[in-house]
Amino acid sequence: MDYRLSTQEARSHLAAYHHWLLKSRPAEAYAAASKYQQIVERLNGGTNQGSYVHAQSAGSQIRDKLSAPEGRMPMWGQKGSFILQHQGITALVTSTNVPNQTCLFQISLQAVQPYALFISNTGYSSIIVSRFGWNLREAICTEIDALLTNQGCVIDEDYCDVIQVPAWAAETNFELRAYPESTGQLRIV
Repeated sequence: MDYRLSTQEARSHLAAYHHWLLKSRPAEAYAAASKYQQIVERLNGGTNQGSYVHAQSAGSQIRDKLSAPEGRMPMWGQKGSFILQHQGITALVTSTNVPNQTCLFQISLQAVQPYALFISNTGYSSIIVSRFGWNLREAICTEIDALLTNQGCVIDEDYCDVIQVPAWAAETNFELRAYPESTGQLRIV
């Protein structure tokens, strides 16, 4: 099977899927997702079963080839990671999604600053987003707004040591902020 030609076809359907979601046209988005999935099934021997089970699976290979460049916001249904700063929260956003007919996307949010405020005290949160007419960033910001209580929460010290950030994200310049601790001292992050 010619992966190069199939990847080009899949890229076209991924772009159409993203376009139709931004235009709030679910029927057209569903059709593009179906065409994308047909390519994956064709490359996977005519079945969807196991198409994403490991890195060599047809779906995984297509998804990886169509990934957004590191640090760039992916399209709806595209794999990728980028840094998002919103409401005093800085997060590494990761999507491993593909075009799907449910238009629901699981997104991982990971703290990149160990002692900064975040939306959870573990430095990690997983959310489901689906917003017709919005881009991925806008949808995630809305979810962050809904999750925030007061001004966020401090990451527990036990989790600060396990925060890992990819090299490309570690080179990003983050805004330094001062937050009051319970002792009244200011913590600079």
